[in-house]
Amino acid sequence: MTHIPQDVLQRLKHMLLEKKMKLLAIQKEVDEENPKNDTDRMNDNASSDTDAREEVQMLQSEAVNSQVVESLVSVESALDRIEKGTYGITADGKQIPVERLLVDPSATTLVS
Repeated sequence: MTHIPQDVLQRLKHMLLEKKMKLLAIQKEVDEENPKNDTDRMNDNASSDTDAREEVQMLQSEAVNSQVVESLVSVESALDRIEKGTYGITADGKQIPVERLLVDPSATTLVS
């Protein structure tokens, strides 16, 4: 059972849901801007410098998307722990201070 007061827990859940929505919006924007997802690009006979720029854009998009996916997994995991009643507790059973969770609602470790 979690040590977090119900009103604070609801606030943290709201923060996590907001973060999830922002991450999903970023993911959608990155996908839309990724040249790899532009089907017309294959038929454009672009110059080599354009192809090089697009390659850099693709690599940047994939790096950002990887970070977003990692953050989404962390947020989803935190939301799941709230539902299971294990939120705010480390893997070895220690309580994460509410102050830490208010800074990083998806935290799973203590700060020393």
